[in-house]
Amino acid sequence: MPTQIIRYRVADQEKAEENVRLLEAVFAELARERPDGITYQSYRLDDGLTFVHVVTTEDLQILMRFEAFLAFTQTLGQRLDGVPHREQATPVGFFDGHLRS
Repeated sequence: MPTQIIRYRVADQEKAEENVRLLEAVFAELARERPDGITYQSYRLDDGLTFVHVVTTEDLQILMRFEAFLAFTQTLGQRLDGVPHREQATPVGFFDGHLRS
């Protein structure tokens, strides 16, 4: 399945917090709906302003069915500092050991 990595930077701390809040809503909706055919991860880097998304799916449009994702994307341009960078990635390996606390 194709994997895309999207990396972008937001303008300031306030925009970063808004981005996190909107992403939390996306992941909450995905957890409730549990769509098949997609894995989606999002990370906030140490600078606090850079975000990385890793999406593996045959159909990126699957995300457009979710209200929270639409809300996230509709205002993304207002939060950005620059243009998002998108790359196709070829998986080499994957391990999920279910982190334990």
